[in-house]
Amino acid sequence: QCLKINVVRTNTMADSCACNADAINDLARAVDFGWSLSTATMVFMMQIGFGMLEAGSIKSKNAQSILFKNLVDVATTAIGWWAFGYSVASSHGTSFSGGTDYVFMDPNDEWPEMFFLWVFSATSATIVSGAVSGRMRLYIYLIVSATMGWIIFPLFAHWAWASNGWLYKMGFIDFAGSGVVHLGGGVGAIIASSLVGPRRIGSVESNRFRFEESEDENGNWILVDHKPRGHSIMFSFLGTFLLWFGWFGFNAGSTHAISRGRYTVAATCLFSTGLATSASIISMCFFSKLLSLNRQYVAETGNETIVSRVSSLFGRYQQGTDDTRAGFINLFDVLNAALGGLVAITAGCATTTGWGVVLTGIIAGPVAKLSSLAVARLKIDDPVDAISVHGTCGLLGLITPAFLSKQNLIDRAYGEDYVGYAIGRQLGVQLIGALAMIAFASAILLTILLPLKYFLPGGIRIAGRDELVNW
Repeated sequence: QCLKINVVRTNTMADSCACNADAINDLARAVDFGWSLSTATMVFMMQIGFGMLEAGSIKSKNAQSILFKNLVDVATTAIGWWAFGYSVASSHGTSFSGGTDYVFMDPNDEWPEMFFLWVFSATSATIVSGAVSGRMRLYIYLIVSATMGWIIFPLFAHWAWASNGWLYKMGFIDFAGSGVVHLGGGVGAIIASSLVGPRRIGSVESNRFRFEESEDENGNWILVDHKPRGHSIMFSFLGTFLLWFGWFGFNAGSTHAISRGRYTVAATCLFSTGLATSASIISMCFFSKLLSLNRQYVAETGNETIVSRVSSLFGRYQQGTDDTRAGFINLFDVLNAALGGLVAITAGCATTTGWGVVLTGIIAGPVAKLSSLAVARLKIDDPVDAISVHGTCGLLGLITPAFLSKQNLIDRAYGEDYVGYAIGRQLGVQLIGALAMIAFASAILLTILLPLKYFLPGGIRIAGRDELVNW
């Protein structure tokens, strides 16, 4: 009889433990879903930041156009993401692309993940809008936006984030999307802005850059006023801070969970995001002041310096009268540096050491500025520096994890079974991924835009009269 009672008691305890384990698992799942949905909503709010930043960085006459493009970006990507984009990005199918399991999917347990990745898709598509501001036809832009959100981003997400993606299996580090989201968007920006051409002043397109006919007395190439100021620094400032806020969700939300120790990874992503951005802002303040003081010194003495010789590789320039003042720091440049720091830390936000995070930010600010000058020297008109901030700093963000990541942080972020390499081999993996993304995005966009530019009546650009209205 005693034995029977003990057996019953043991079974009851086992059932109770099983029920408790199920309840704990359900609670952990609910907490993780809540975390993903909350951070995805933060990322969605970045669209407001993009709208304000881009509207403030251009002429007021183009503000309504760019805000409308940001609005339709979100709507266009949502339809395509539900129809087949999420299925392409999923872990089903081959190492190149997901399968067709989630095409036109009804509501189920996959919808939280689908929502989370959709807002990333919308972000990738929105990057291009600022680069072609004021001169690309709306329906052509919609084609570009759909291509980014429906084809390019889903495939990149599958390559780098799906468990059967070919880059994931190689040990590629892009935790939150320096390459998947930002490098892809930067490539879209440079392709689209190159093909559509620069904005006009008067009746001549190239007047946007106002190149001098001759070199200066020291034989340096001169670029004057390569990026006219936008109409509202306040909009750009507020937009940048909204993006920074949303970026906390962007990076930390990529953990997809905070239960079972994942909260430590999320916390790492949060502070790395703030720390790298802060380092980039401070770095750009010093770099901008150095350039300004150097220009004044060269103008007063006529003597070349190491700084002027290095900067001449990207083209000497004057950007309005204010920049010629000694020690002048351009706020637009500092805001772009903040965004460049955010982009650069996105790939390694969970795997980079503390000093590595600071170093990434220190490098990102000046890199964004020098890239902006280089893009202008190529006569590519990018009103919001999307190419430099997202493209160049996205590439930087893919390279730095090879040097600045630590194995225990990689194991904590990806799992101990994730591949880890020495610096040289990891750098090779990172470069292979970056080059594959650049080549694929370029090929897709060129295949679509070149026939439209040369064979579509009217091309891809709005009429000159419409472009110059109210200039």
